Amino acid sequence: MTTATAINLEDMTTGEAKLTLDKVIKQIADQENKELVIAYDDLVIIAYALENNLQLRDYLMGLTRDGLSVESVAGILTVMLDLFKSAYRSTYTIETVLASYMYRLGDSAGALVMLANGISRDYSLAKLLLRVFDQGLAPDNFAIMAQELHGKVVEELTRTQELPANEANR
Repeated sequence: MTTATAINLEDMTTGEAKLTLDKVIKQIADQENKELVIAYDDLVIIAYALENNLQLRDYLMGLTRDGLSVESVAGILTVMLDLFKSAYRSTYTIETVLASYMYRLGDSAGALVMLANGISRDYSLAKLLLRVFDQGLAPDNFAIMAQELHGKVVEELTRTQELPANEANR
């Protein structure tokens, strides 16, 4: 007989959520055509953290500053999106961040399609990205902005690592 352990998401810290996010990003990046096995609990943690902690979501926006290419990050986010769907987790946070990478890759039409779910949910990042895309900001300029912001996001994640991952609990 197996027993399931319940994840107490309300008590999870920002640091714990970031560790899980980084672990899954690395697993996806390192898969090299091997079968990918991501723990269901990790998906639950990440989906919850991205929905409830803007800094963790914004962390994904600047992963290229951590040495990954735009193509690599878009691929990682696409895999995460598929995993979220298969685990019946909300996808609008991943779709919105993925839209920013698609825009950087020159796929404006795909980026707009990806934003649809976030816009319908009245998600602030989706609305911001739509305005940026409508204004025709060059993808290179958008990438520079995301990279400049990344250092500040990492500092904030470090500062708040012991606080609950759910910003509403603070």
